[in-house]
Amino acid sequence: MAWEKANDYCFQNSWDLVQIRDEETATALKILSEGLTGSAWIGLYENYSSWNWVDGTELGYINWASGHVMKGTELCASVKDDGTWISSVCTETKTSICFDGRSFRAIQTESSWIDAVMGCDQKRFILAKIESELANYLAGNQVTGNQSWIGLSRPALWHWSENEEALGNYQTWNVGEPVSPETSPPPEEKGCAVVSLTNGSWSRQPCINKHPFFCSTEKIVEMQKTLVRITIQSNANMADPVLRANLKRQLHSEVSQHTSDKIKMSWFKRPEKVQEKTAVKDEC
Repeated sequence: MAWEKANDYCFQNSWDLVQIRDEETATALKILSEGLTGSAWIGLYENYSSWNWVDGTELGYINWASGHVMKGTELCASVKDDGTWISSVCTETKTSICFDGRSFRAIQTESSWIDAVMGCDQKRFILAKIESELANYLAGNQVTGNQSWIGLSRPALWHWSENEEALGNYQTWNVGEPVSPETSPPPEEKGCAVVSLTNGSWSRQPCINKHPFFCSTEKIVEMQKTLVRITIQSNANMADPVLRANLKRQLHSEVSQHTSDKIKMSWFKRPEKVQEKTAVKDEC
């Protein structure tokens, strides 16, 4: 089944879609799946952060090109020679602009965005941060070629489904993974992770794909389940899995401040009730 349905199935049985956070879990899963082939869902999915500058500050002043789409996958920004900004796949090679604390400097060597960040850092500069119309004008004057990288990006982040925790140091991605598509996918094509049942490596696949899955559970002496019903009034698209994940993370953080107990949250859609029509018999 699809990743979200697999995650809901595990949750409704007080389990978790398996979380492979260490070598011990990976070995246990390998033994359990011995003789099986193909791939299976694990409780890992990708989320997209907001646009941020290279120093971690949030986006304020903007000058996106007219009609430019700012949605989608792991993207990085560049400034064009007319001063407008566009987003591109971060692995593209372009010239870049550094900021030395007082002025912008053009770097004519073409590189990927992350290499541009490192190149500026090696010079004790930062990849250009533009926070005003004047700064944008000055940076635009340093563009070489058609466009140059600036220090603005929207990275893809991976989270475990249990309590929405960020992916830690233990990772066994297949070579070249995870690879986000180069175009902006609609919400239903966001990425989730599968584990190879033959070699234990991970790879990214659209969450709507169908795979078998493993649930896991911990031995808990006593468990208390509390059902909380929350009504949310919003014009946002609550079918968007990214929006729902962010909301669940905020709710978990808020509730955790009031208890020391282990908390698990999951979002699932209750089937709509269909009202049955009662036949009325005319009597004479």
